[in-house]
Amino acid sequence: MTGYGSGGYPYGGDGSIPPAAGSANLPQPYSQPYRNPMPYVPPYQQPVYVQPQYGQPSPYAAPMPYSPYGQAAVPGALYGVDPLTGIPLSDKSKSTAGLLQLFFGGFGVGRLYLGHTGIGVAQLMLTLFGLITTLFIVGGFILFGVGVWILIDAIMIFTGSVRDSNGRVLR
Repeated sequence: MTGYGSGGYPYGGDGSIPPAAGSANLPQPYSQPYRNPMPYVPPYQQPVYVQPQYGQPSPYAAPMPYSPYGQAAVPGALYGVDPLTGIPLSDKSKSTAGLLQLFFGGFGVGRLYLGHTGIGVAQLMLTLFGLITTLFIVGGFILFGVGVWILIDAIMIFTGSVRDSNGRVLR
């Protein structure tokens, strides 16, 4: 029994002495310095958002060089930049793309005009599949779904939620 002398008494009760410090019965002191298992982490601070003034570029956009004529001289921005975000403008028109999508969206013309060939071909193929299967009841549901898709897509183009195939904002 560790920690007790002969006869079951604690060390010193019957005159026996405890084992030496180098004995295997005692725990050894730490050989390495103490390290905190939970390092200090500073508390989270909410970032401060700065509201840009109307007509001014966003404070989070990269600074842009300006020409002496007052228009942004950004390489690759042939049609200027968006004044709020600093993103180059597209050569495609928002109203043209929206009207094409609204009137000829069943054939994917609005999306093909913007350069989104995958979506344009999908709209065309679904319209053709719906027209072919109108002899069955299934075709009517497919054409209704494509019509809703085209209407929502045209609204998104008119509101500026859609960009061209290069990621530029529509004019």
